[in-house]
Amino acid sequence: MCRGLALLVLGGMVVVGCRGPVTSGCDGRELAGADFGDFRKVPSPRIGSIPFPSLVTLFEVGDPAKLGRHVYRRGAAFEGVGESGRGIVYTRRAGLIDLAHVRNTVDYAAHIHARVRHALRMGEGCVRFRLAEPSVYTVEIDYPEGWWGLTDEARLAQADVLAVRASEVLALDSMTWHEALTWYGYKSAVVVSERPSAFTYDDPVSHAVGAVVAGRVLGAMRDGNEGSTGARLFGELVTSELEVVLEELGAVGPVETLAAVESVRGVWWEGDLVRRRQVQGGDGPITPWLVPGGGSDDSPVVFRFPGLSRLSESGTCPTLRARIEPAVLEEAAILRALGESLGLETMPESVGVEDELPVLLDRIREEMVTEFGPGVLSP
Repeated sequence: MCRGLALLVLGGMVVVGCRGPVTSGCDGRELAGADFGDFRKVPSPRIGSIPFPSLVTLFEVGDPAKLGRHVYRRGAAFEGVGESGRGIVYTRRAGLIDLAHVRNTVDYAAHIHARVRHALRMGEGCVRFRLAEPSVYTVEIDYPEGWWGLTDEARLAQADVLAVRASEVLALDSMTWHEALTWYGYKSAVVVSERPSAFTYDDPVSHAVGAVVAGRVLGAMRDGNEGSTGARLFGELVTSELEVVLEELGAVGPVETLAAVESVRGVWWEGDLVRRRQVQGGDGPITPWLVPGGGSDDSPVVFRFPGLSRLSESGTCPTLRARIEPAVLEEAAILRALGESLGLETMPESVGVEDELPVLLDRIREEMVTEFGPGVLSP
């Protein structure tokens, strides 16, 4: 449960959350020698765009030719950099993509990477942290005997590779968790419901694209150790890599994107209603929805990420597991739904990322079919 709830009044809105950031071992102590540099704070969140226009949606068309420079955390040090963080872009191989969700996933990966990398390098058995929401993530690390028999050079090299892969998977899982939270009523601002946009058909692929971009960038930074200190360099590399990935996926301009959005009016959306939802994430395949007749490639990209515990490439590599404590006002509803789906007599206290989050997603699919009808989960 969420300890130390705080109510913060911002411009007349009441924002609910837990006090202060968390980065610690599981016993609550500060991690030894931890210095996360520019990544010590949670990245600045961006407001996503629902994938169709209406009177009440925050719809915006993005332009892959005008992305601006990516910024991990906006503030005085980054004034004038001109990031274009919002907007929907259609891609011929990956369907509709929300740029804000891509960027948020990328930055979450960097934030997670700094912490998991430090824990692995220092031999920590556990690391806890929060992202933009109050939920607390706990990553447990099991080290095999052979780990300590490696040379320092070999051990640190393996730790760095594993940290990059883990940050991809955990960033994707954290964005999937965000969608689950909003389905059960979580609001970033208490007065604005985000449930109508939970698991829209642009979300899963946007998160997967962000994980791909982050993995490439963090892998490139790993050897120089900038992954825990250089947000400015990180932003420069993300700026370049995002352009590359969007080109690989066949991103189109604003006119073609708007045409793609309009082509599924009455099928995927109508008025202010999302008529189709795509509940995908975790270690299952994420398959893009391509609009019919949109000049799309007949072979869309299918994104696959292994489960966290399966990232170890050898018997000498640590095994990671993660759990999430919801720590939101909707916690009881979420844990009750999970407990019922697992056949438990009592509510669980947290959600296992690899084994229980997929069960919760199955529950959400069932609830969507009940509420919207059997066609809600397919294009």
